[in-house]
Amino acid sequence: MAEHTDAGARPATVMVAGLVLLGVLLAALALAWLSWRFWEPNGPNAAPAMTLQGPALEPAPQPALAEFQRRQQAAREQWGWVEGERGVARIPLREAETLLIARESTRHRRAQP
Repeated sequence: MAEHTDAGARPATVMVAGLVLLGVLLAALALAWLSWRFWEPNGPNAAPAMTLQGPALEPAPQPALAEFQRRQQAAREQWGWVEGERGVARIPLREAETLLIARESTRHRRAQP
């Protein structure tokens, strides 16, 4: 009887190709799992959650706004000292407009030949 010792090259090639394909598939699955694990939003490398606090707001700003508007109105309509030591005064807006118009019209009349 003759012994048949040649197993053939084709089955060995198929087996090696199958093992290489299995190795590539396992490597791809491992990389996919690692990327999912370490780059997910809540993973171990995720940035810490930030909590931002806004400015402290008044629950009812209307009284403070009314007081501010009253002071602004008074500054526009009343005489007063801004810096008394330096002689800087505040005059009502309408009075300032009248004085400015009078001064400019006088200057304009002097400039005309």
